[in-house]
Amino acid sequence: MRLVLLSGDWIPVQLPREITGIFGDINVVSLGGATEASVWSIAYDIDTKKEYVTHIPYGYPLRNQNMYVLSGSCEPMPKNVEGDIYIGGVGIADGYQNDQKQTDAAFIQHKTLGRIYRTGDRGYISQEGCMEFCGRQDMQVKINGLRIELGDLDSAVKKMRYIKDSVSAVQTNGEGGDIICTYIRCNSKNTDAVLDADDTVLNITSQENEILSGFDIDSYHSFMNTLEKHCVSCMAEALTAIGIEKLSGEHISPNEIVKKLKIADNRVKNFRQWYNTLKKYGVIGYENGIFTFDVSKIHFPDEYMKQLKDMGIPDAAEHIMHYVVSVRKLLPDIMLGNADPMSEVFFKDGDLKNGVGVYRNSVTGQIYGRLAAELTMSLAMANKDEPFRILEVGAGVGGTSDYVIDRIKSMNNVTYLYTDLSDVFLDEARKRYDGLDFVDYSIFDINLHPKAQGIPLHSFDLIIGANVLHDASSGWPGLRRCNRGR
Repeated sequence: MRLVLLSGDWIPVQLPREITGIFGDINVVSLGGATEASVWSIAYDIDTKKEYVTHIPYGYPLRNQNMYVLSGSCEPMPKNVEGDIYIGGVGIADGYQNDQKQTDAAFIQHKTLGRIYRTGDRGYISQEGCMEFCGRQDMQVKINGLRIELGDLDSAVKKMRYIKDSVSAVQTNGEGGDIICTYIRCNSKNTDAVLDADDTVLNITSQENEILSGFDIDSYHSFMNTLEKHCVSCMAEALTAIGIEKLSGEHISPNEIVKKLKIADNRVKNFRQWYNTLKKYGVIGYENGIFTFDVSKIHFPDEYMKQLKDMGIPDAAEHIMHYVVSVRKLLPDIMLGNADPMSEVFFKDGDLKNGVGVYRNSVTGQIYGRLAAELTMSLAMANKDEPFRILEVGAGVGGTSDYVIDRIKSMNNVTYLYTDLSDVFLDEARKRYDGLDFVDYSIFDINLHPKAQGIPLHSFDLIIGANVLHDASSGWPGLRRCNRGR
């Protein structure tokens, strides 16, 4: 025996070494691809002396074939960022016999890559140029723009104590939005599990009541509703300043508006949020392809500010108000990419006071922080004496971390990896948690694959992402694979 070829999306990591254990020093090669291309389009020469911990790389394209990782709009994805796998080259099929609809859906004529086939698989290109396989797209559902594999969810749920089986499905809630519902079947020991859940809910409810006691919720809601209108008015004011009114009445799409106004690339997402919000308030209209902008549909910011001052600014909203007032004059430059709200307002001169006030000390910050802490504590306790590893992404000023870490610091089986994109936040956290040996720190980007950042796949029991997942450029498929599925 000289050569063994292994084919399949997921090759068991122990299999190559088992093969050499039987046949001796031979070459083992993994193969992948699709029948719609050349059956095999990619290969990887497996190092049988190496121990592959979580998976074997997908590999490199075979001769006369091409492998691509593209975005939803068919643009090439950066290295280490997950996307859709396409195959190109001389072996691409003409299509499916007697099925033009399926042919048109799977085979496309790309503007620069030529005729390519959409495999339905997900993957990314590593820094070394090797393709990594991440799973099937057709086994995923899309909720709020995020792709989620229901099978992964069920696998994780079934590993929990007292749960014998589970099945997940997408349902529509009362507001017409999609949500995931997981149905479980408990084993004979489910009584204790129910009691554990009841205790957790009671603890959370008790803490929420403690925070809200003596707090005028109705007045706070009224204040925040007016503040929202003030913010919407500031959006309209900023877009007026950069010339959006000149486009009113034109047959123009939102994408064309972005180009004409010269919105910065890193602010296009913000513009779309503003566009939809202003449309909800009637400032923006779009009928029969005609765009309209009518700033008279909403009061000027100063009028709302006067209403807010007359109401009296609650202590819980003091830092939010400071930020809103300070950032108003910068909004046109922010949208054009000439100013950064984080460095010039939110964390000006390295002062974290505003961030701490908004994320950690606000009413919602306290409630969500304690909620996360209580749930984390319950999960860690359910793990008994086994190691319980926690990853927090985008930890920032520690708005959630403070509550969670304080709640679990007396436990012996817990480790906590505090991550963010900025060393400033990590340095502050090191000072704040000095002496807590179970807390470690690392730079982590949710838009890059964990493996490319030195974080092994499936190595955490719990991942915490507080007010950060909306920053993901293409969902968070790589982040899901950090979780061990407990």
